[in-house]
Amino acid sequence: GELPLHLALKTKQEDIARTLVSHKANVNAADANGQTLLHRAIQRDDHFSAHFLVKNNASVDTPDSVGDVPLHLCADKANSDGMSRIARNLLDSEADPNFQDSNGNSALHRSVMSLNKEVFDILLEQPKIAIDLRNKKHSTSFAIALTKLAENESFARELVRRDCSIDSINPETSDSLLHACARVGNETAGLFLTGNGAKINLTNSRGESPLHIAAANGLSGLVSALLEKGANCNLQTSPLSFAESMSSPEAEQVFNQTPLHLAIVGGHE
Repeated sequence: GELPLHLALKTKQEDIARTLVSHKANVNAADANGQTLLHRAIQRDDHFSAHFLVKNNASVDTPDSVGDVPLHLCADKANSDGMSRIARNLLDSEADPNFQDSNGNSALHRSVMSLNKEVFDILLEQPKIAIDLRNKKHSTSFAIALTKLAENESFARELVRRDCSIDSINPETSDSLLHACARVGNETAGLFLTGNGAKINLTNSRGESPLHIAAANGLSGLVSALLEKGANCNLQTSPLSFAESMSSPEAEQVFNQTPLHLAIVGGHE
């Protein structure tokens, strides 16, 4: 059954809720999924209950069984009136703006994923916000914003304005964001990065520059933009590591390639 405090809050009976709290009702009571009364209030867009609980010292950083804290849930709800007020209330009550969920996503990551501009803006006001925090896939909030440019480019623009790292390197692939955008064919993001001062001659562990990858993938607009910005068209790819060459019969032929070589190999003359 429902807890008396939960019922009193759901039905907006504030006097009863206050009486229950004064008699030591547990403001942090959790259900079988680890969701506290505060999680559940946010899930049902119940601003009244959320504000009451925060005001009565409910924990603002208790994760549920999937690792979500209340601020994550606020970030997910893009079109909910008043969700930004709850987010601000949580942060004013010392909620950790950098708390990471089970996938390593912070509320900032999740506000970008859900295109929740109101909560995104509030998070960026926080002095302690870690703007370049990476999730378990090594993605920053800016990397996610680059995948959302077609829907809304204001997230990426604001992060650049706030001096996010636009050249962050993925430690697993050694690709920069510009490499990564070219690799998946996201020319829009590649052009955005190039136009916002990304380093165009960074090379990954294989000696590939963004120009190599853009040329190999036939991204003519990005190739032109990179060349206009002074990309070095004579950079050559490096020999593959021994492990890679053992698994690749073509290994001996794939280094010392310029972007022009790769464009021709890819059929993009």
